[in-house]
Amino acid sequence: MILDASRECRCIQCYLGKISGPLLDGIDLHVEVPAVPFKELRAKDTGVTSAAVRALCALDEAGERTLELAMRNGAFRACS
Repeated sequence: MILDASRECRCIQCYLGKISGPLLDGIDLHVEVPAVPFKELRAKDTGVTSAAVRALCALDEAGERTLELAMRNGAFRACS
Protein backbone atom coordinates (compact mmCIF):
# COMPACT_ATOMS: atom_id res chain seq x y z
CA MET A 1 0.00 0.00 0.00
CA ILE A 2 1.33 3.44 -0.92
CA LEU A 3 0.47 6.12 1.61
CA ASP A 4 -0.39 9.64 0.54
CA ALA A 5 1.02 12.30 2.86
CA SER A 6 -1.82 14.63 2.04
CA ARG A 7 -4.37 12.29 3.65
CA GLU A 8 -4.47 11.24 7.28
CA CYS A 9 -3.59 7.60 7.88
CA ARG A 10 -5.54 5.93 10.66
CA CYS A 11 -4.00 2.48 10.19
CA ILE A 12 -1.04 3.29 12.47
CA GLN A 13 -3.28 4.32 15.35
CA CYS A 14 -5.44 1.25 14.78
CA TYR A 15 -2.36 -1.00 14.84
CA LEU A 16 -0.94 0.63 17.98
CA GLY A 17 -4.31 0.07 19.67
CA LYS A 18 -3.90 -3.69 19.11
CA ILE A 19 -0.40 -3.94 20.63
CA SER A 20 -0.33 -4.95 24.27
CA GLY A 21 1.10 -2.65 26.94
CA PRO A 22 4.18 -4.74 27.86
CA LEU A 23 5.18 -5.08 24.22
CA LEU A 24 4.68 -1.37 23.66
CA ASP A 25 6.82 -0.68 26.74
CA GLY A 26 9.67 -2.58 25.07
CA ILE A 27 9.63 -0.21 22.12
CA ASP A 28 11.95 2.61 23.13
CA LEU A 29 12.17 4.60 19.95
CA HIS A 30 9.43 6.07 17.81
CA VAL A 31 10.56 8.08 14.80
CA GLU A 32 8.25 9.97 12.51
CA VAL A 33 9.69 10.20 9.02
CA PRO A 34 8.18 12.54 6.46
CA ALA A 35 7.04 11.00 3.21
CA VAL A 36 9.37 11.40 0.23
CA PRO A 37 7.63 12.54 -2.95
CA PHE A 38 7.49 9.84 -5.63
CA LYS A 39 9.26 12.04 -8.19
CA GLU A 40 12.17 12.46 -5.79
CA LEU A 41 12.42 8.70 -5.28
CA ARG A 42 12.46 8.10 -9.02
CA ALA A 43 15.00 10.87 -9.72
CA LYS A 44 18.38 9.85 -11.07
CA ASP A 45 20.60 8.86 -8.18
CA THR A 46 23.90 10.72 -8.00
CA GLY A 47 25.20 8.68 -5.08
CA VAL A 48 28.11 6.26 -4.87
CA THR A 49 28.19 3.43 -7.39
CA SER A 50 28.50 -0.23 -6.46
CA ALA A 51 31.90 -0.33 -8.13
CA ALA A 52 33.16 2.52 -5.94
CA VAL A 53 31.91 0.82 -2.76
CA ARG A 54 33.50 -2.46 -3.89
CA ALA A 55 36.84 -0.65 -4.45
CA LEU A 56 36.68 0.98 -1.00
CA CYS A 57 35.95 -2.40 0.62
CA ALA A 58 38.93 -3.95 -1.17
CA LEU A 59 41.18 -1.14 0.07
CA ASP A 60 39.88 -1.57 3.60
CA GLU A 61 40.46 -5.34 3.53
CA ALA A 62 43.98 -4.83 2.18
CA GLY A 63 44.68 -2.32 4.97
CA GLU A 64 43.41 -4.74 7.60
CA ARG A 65 45.62 -7.53 6.25
CA THR A 66 48.63 -5.19 6.28
CA LEU A 67 47.92 -4.15 9.88
CA GLU A 68 47.50 -7.78 11.01
CA LEU A 69 50.78 -8.75 9.32
CA ALA A 70 52.60 -5.81 10.94
CA MET A 71 51.22 -6.74 14.37
CA ARG A 72 52.26 -10.38 13.93
CA ASN A 73 55.79 -9.26 12.99
CA GLY A 74 56.08 -7.09 16.10
CA ALA A 75 55.80 -3.69 14.44
CA PHE A 76 53.74 -2.41 17.37
CA ARG A 77 55.78 -3.53 20.36
CA ALA A 78 55.36 -1.64 23.60
CA CYS A 79 58.24 0.66 24.43
CA SER A 80 60.23 -0.30 27.51
